[in-house]
Amino acid sequence: MNGNHGLKALALVAALVSAAPAAQAQSADDVGKWYLAPMLYGTYLGDSRRADDDWSYGLAVGKNINEAFSLELGYTHGKFDGKPAAAGNLKLDGASLDALFHFYRESRIHPYFTVGLGYVGESRASGNNSTTGVQAGIGALANLYTNPTRSGVLQLRGEVKGRWAVLNQGSGGTPADVLAGLGLQFNWGKAAAPIAAAAPVAAAPAPAEPPPPPDSDGDGVIDANDKCPNSPPGSKVDATGCEPDSDRDGVVDSKDQCPTTPAGTKVGPVGCSCDLTAQVKFKTASADLTTEGKATLDALAEEMKAQHFVSGVVEGHTDSVGKDDYNQKLSERRAASVRDYLGAKGFGGGALSATGYGETKPVADNATAEGREQNRRVVVRRTDCN
Repeated sequence: MNGNHGLKALALVAALVSAAPAAQAQSADDVGKWYLAPMLYGTYLGDSRRADDDWSYGLAVGKNINEAFSLELGYTHGKFDGKPAAAGNLKLDGASLDALFHFYRESRIHPYFTVGLGYVGESRASGNNSTTGVQAGIGALANLYTNPTRSGVLQLRGEVKGRWAVLNQGSGGTPADVLAGLGLQFNWGKAAAPIAAAAPVAAAPAPAEPPPPPDSDGDGVIDANDKCPNSPPGSKVDATGCEPDSDRDGVVDSKDQCPTTPAGTKVGPVGCSCDLTAQVKFKTASADLTTEGKATLDALAEEMKAQHFVSGVVEGHTDSVGKDDYNQKLSERRAASVRDYLGAKGFGGGALSATGYGETKPVADNATAEGREQNRRVVVRRTDCN
């Protein structure tokens, strides 16, 4: 790479930096961020290097400390053809610690100058040598792109710097190299603080409308008047914010599968009666059902279906006539007979169990014929109520 090529490289740096697109600029979004900058340098070697000019590759990693100052570590690597009097080709590896001082950083394109300490290692067939020295230069950064969160910034970087050996110069004189470079700088970190803009003078705002009264469950009844503040979404409610319960059995209509239960009836979670009592007729001193008894159970089965019966127990009861042990066994046989009959009507498969209580749970006075008739009963009690 001869001197004319070097002038062209410098012109290219200036042209690319000045051509950076204005539309993507974000002022000072790189401040406080870490960065990585791969570079390509046109390298013009001092005479004492005894090698032709050529390209070098560089990489810098650094931190933008504040608006005015950055600190970075740099590395360069290049291979150069040796001049006829030199003993072979030359390889240069450089490392440096540099400070960058920025100006007008809020602009889309801003300049900086750099100073630092550096080390350069020479390697060629005739032997190795190293130099330690200083370097300084000028450059510019042009914003190309800032991501929407302002946590990443891409910049075009161009710079020209010189480096001079101070220590371990070798026998060939003081090397003085010039590097003209162009590359990209990738900045990343926390989003930059937004730039404060002058607040426009605004007219006095109109008085704000008072907020509407709260209605937590959205049923159209404000919380202050809502006696059921947790109604399910879309529920039909009355003026108090509660779902209607037409038969007043404690189960709202939307869940009540037996919406016409008589007042005072104990019901289960779906609003159906828990107890179904029937005066079932049996043959005398027997658990065999009479024709009238079967008709009673047919009607009872239909009522159980209407009330969505799931499971329960058949309880048999007698009056106090006769011996206690006899009455107990009779009540058990009659309960089992009713269970089996209802099982054939669709309530089998373990839906019903049977138990007898004999004369132990009268509901009327056994001293009268009418009372004894009431005590001779079968009760189908739901076990799915609770």
